[in-house]
Amino acid sequence: MKPTLLSHKFLATSLFAVGITTAINAAQSEPIMSSALKLDSASIISSASSVPFLSPMMVEDSNKGEKYHPVDDPMAVVDQTLSRAMANGKKALVILGANWCHDSRGLAARVDEPEMAKVIEENYEMVFIDVGPLKNGKDITRRFGLPIFYATPTVLVIDPKTETLVNADDMHQWRNADRISLEDSVDYFNRMADRNVADYMRHKDTSTDPELKALMDQIDAFEAQHVARIEKGYEIVGKMVAMPADERPDELGTYWGQVRKLRWTFPEDMAALRKDVRDRFAAGERDIKIKLPSFETYDWEKASDE
Repeated sequence: MKPTLLSHKFLATSLFAVGITTAINAAQSEPIMSSALKLDSASIISSASSVPFLSPMMVEDSNKGEKYHPVDDPMAVVDQTLSRAMANGKKALVILGANWCHDSRGLAARVDEPEMAKVIEENYEMVFIDVGPLKNGKDITRRFGLPIFYATPTVLVIDPKTETLVNADDMHQWRNADRISLEDSVDYFNRMADRNVADYMRHKDTSTDPELKALMDQIDAFEAQHVARIEKGYEIVGKMVAMPADERPDELGTYWGQVRKLRWTFPEDMAALRKDVRDRFAAGERDIKIKLPSFETYDWEKASDE
């Protein structure tokens, strides 16, 4: 295919890449870890340098992976996907992302590869949901027990009968979707297709012990506070991105990088905290005191309070 110059509509996405660069600078001293991929700062820099939005450049196919399109009622589309999955004895695969996002488009393009297409066709009813400038889709994630989408893409594998999110434990790896190999992608979706919901739930914490429940409620309340912070960050940077290109404030790159840092680290911190409490409780410890993590106040929060 003849290379083509990036069209004007992709220039807005370069601003998001500026934020990625900001996050990289911080990552050089504090590597970001994923349950599926362990990325040191060099890997992150390599990933960002491969993003085809840093500046107008030559690309093989400027439309590749553009599967995220706005619809009038995204929840109705999800309902239809669940109904098809139920009728056909499959799981529902709901992918929230955006055409401005390198990893969202990378995953969307990969599902068209023959090996992936076969797995999806045989095991899933799939739909792509456009989150726009980080403002759509939160009602969908909350429906399936996730307080917010922490990344683009966010991959939800759902049992249509119980609406159980069966990949809750390892879904956040898909924030690095474009760096996950085709082989690993095929393996993942094969495993999720075979995951038995009843067996999966038996390994989840379903204890009704009042002390453990109170501890988990404490963590849930803490998470809700910080989800509100992330939502505010999405609102601020989303409005900036929606502005005409020549009117966007200089702070957008910095703000985006800070929001990205929080939304990347926070869900893993919460997962680790819940696991620590469950393990300590299972080992017989009682009167557990939770040490909640602390997070700095970012520039976009200071500005919004002025």
